[in-house]
Amino acid sequence: MAPLDARWSFVLPVLGCAALCALAMWGTFLLIPIPYLPVHGGVLVYFTVLTLLLHGWIHATPTGDSKVMVRRFMASMAIKMMLSLIALTVLLLTRPREQVVTLALVFMGCYLAFLVFSTTSSLRLIRRSSSP
Repeated sequence: MAPLDARWSFVLPVLGCAALCALAMWGTFLLIPIPYLPVHGGVLVYFTVLTLLLHGWIHATPTGDSKVMVRRFMASMAIKMMLSLIALTVLLLTRPREQVVTLALVFMGCYLAFLVFSTTSSLRLIRRSSSP
């Protein structure tokens, strides 16, 4: 069993990624005269919570078996993609037409940022667990 601090070691990096995304979003909305909407912050919260849950599931692999971690990582990427596709479809169909483009761009930017973060951090974890 891993120590408690190692078990939750992914939380601060995920929150750091969310902070960087928030900073990038703030800077973008500051430079481009697009109104910030609460739904934009909701997209950031959605990806932060989803990434925390999925990383917790990957890190909860008993005995640190790298094969199980790889399967969980691949499953988490599929889960994130399907849930995000559903969420994006619902959001775009329920928002007014003038908000659709900016919402889609914010969603895509957050999705890509958290995808890169998840991939690099999970692969580092898998490499660490498979090395002797």
